[in-house]
Amino acid sequence: MAKKKEKKAKVTKTKICPACHAEIPAKAKLCPFCAEKQKVKSKLPLIIALAVVVLLVGAFVSMAIFEFPIALPFDVPFLSGSKPETLVGETMELTKEQEKEVLAGLEECGFAEIKEVDLIKFGAKSSTYAVQDIWTAQFMEKEDAAVVEIANGEEGEKTLDTVTFQGREIYADGKVSAPITDYYLTLAQRDDYLSDTLAAVKKELDVPETAVFPSRSGWTFEMDGGNVTVTSTVTAKDNSGQAVTRGFLALFEEGELVSLTFDGESE
Repeated sequence: MAKKKEKKAKVTKTKICPACHAEIPAKAKLCPFCAEKQKVKSKLPLIIALAVVVLLVGAFVSMAIFEFPIALPFDVPFLSGSKPETLVGETMELTKEQEKEVLAGLEECGFAEIKEVDLIKFGAKSSTYAVQDIWTAQFMEKEDAAVVEIANGEEGEKTLDTVTFQGREIYADGKVSAPITDYYLTLAQRDDYLSDTLAAVKKELDVPETAVFPSRSGWTFEMDGGNVTVTSTVTAKDNSGQAVTRGFLALFEEGELVSLTFDGESE
């Protein structure tokens, strides 16, 4: 009769207690010799690592198949920095680095916060855009927007080439010839001219305390080099007590009032 095979003895995994250096079972939470609490290895780092891998794979797949990246809950050095964050970068299809350089150039040209960007013409070597900031959008018509030309280089390279405003080239060859603010009046400048014009007009009225002027939308400011003209209307009583509405034009040269005209007559 064949002998039964003897069962192999079960091997128990062990570890060394860091406190008393005795050999104890690997899964022991307390040392049976010195009662020292044993450290248990956590699986959390492994879980986190697997989650990161899944997110990265998902990001690459979404970019390759759906042409947009999934939003990651953290920054990844080789993924972040590629997507633009502003209207300029988005409309001009710039990388984040290109966006940064173009915005720096526009800021150097005197642009404030960019409000509108519209494609004018797309070309293989360059593309042009109509650009307005918060001030030009408020005071200028759309057809008077600045024209920004972006040069298209090899391997997707894009750089700021020229900026033209009202027919004047204010940026070219990496240099600003004149800031855009030299060719239009900001809100603060308009307020100064408006204040000076109000004071000058009231001095010419028979009963200045009865003067009524239109709201800001009823005033026109035009700039031509160092000359500024301000036009509007005023309603006030004359010496007979009758309310009369008159138009006026104030001419400033280098910030100084040089003439004031009412309905075509100089005062």
